[in-house]
Amino acid sequence: LPIFPSSTHRAPGANQHAFFTEVFADEMALAGGWNPLDWRIELTKHRPDYQRVLNTLKDKANFRVGLPKGEGMGVAVAECHGTIAAACATVNVSRRGQLSVEKIVVGLDSGHVINPHTAVEQAEGSVCYELSHCWLGGLDLESGRFINTNFHNYNLVRMDQMPSVEVHFELSGGKKWGGLGEPAGPPVPPAVANAIFFATGKRMRSTPFRLHDLSWS
Repeated sequence: LPIFPSSTHRAPGANQHAFFTEVFADEMALAGGWNPLDWRIELTKHRPDYQRVLNTLKDKANFRVGLPKGEGMGVAVAECHGTIAAACATVNVSRRGQLSVEKIVVGLDSGHVINPHTAVEQAEGSVCYELSHCWLGGLDLESGRFINTNFHNYNLVRMDQMPSVEVHFELSGGKKWGGLGEPAGPPVPPAVANAIFFATGKRMRSTPFRLHDLSWS
């Protein structure tokens, strides 16, 4: 079998793991008759830092299920680089399967923030990067070679595709000093995938989403 070299990416490891676990978490919540956000809040009662960011989604993102067909909201939470991050995605999917990501709300507990403006920019950049990978990215093989190896031919979110991003810091303080260059990214792909499910009834278990048929009737 051919062996392809691999390397780290932004939020290395945490992005893949968050996608697997948080999409499955939604499936488990729904199988048990739970609202996916309420289920996560219930499971993390012993973790005040998780409670902070998840309740931020409840208070600020107004997460809800039961939207009209073609519209959906999804949530996810992940921990990396010492920071807890939760995301709520709002999407629209046309009958023909055209995906539009309308808004991402992020809650973060990094313990402390020194420069709020830079911290928000790091979170926004993380959202953009991971949204690009999960929605439009992916490497294409041709004759045993990857052919889209740089920014001129690797799909990234364009300005007219970028959703509004709302960032909220729920800081626990104390001795906790988490990072902010990576953590807002990992919960975004599963949050969007979970939102797509509520919009279309189709479960996303792999990325990029551009390779999936999102059409519905």
